[in-house]
Amino acid sequence: MLTKPQLDTMLAMVRLAEKFEPMAEQEAAQLQRKSDAELVDILKRIDDRIVELAHDYARELVAGGAG
Repeated sequence: MLTKPQLDTMLAMVRLAEKFEPMAEQEAAQLQRKSDAELVDILKRIDDRIVELAHDYARELVAGGAG
């Protein structure tokens, strides 16, 4: 069985955790947005490179150099 001081300490810790929970959720959401933005940037660069390679290949086909 817990003593009154132990219970008071435990209750104080629970209250403190409740106060920090919204901040932790906000931080997690912020990190997710940053991660999403980084992924968008990577995928855009990949897409740009694919388009560039496709254009180069099309020019080779038109010039008769492919195949």
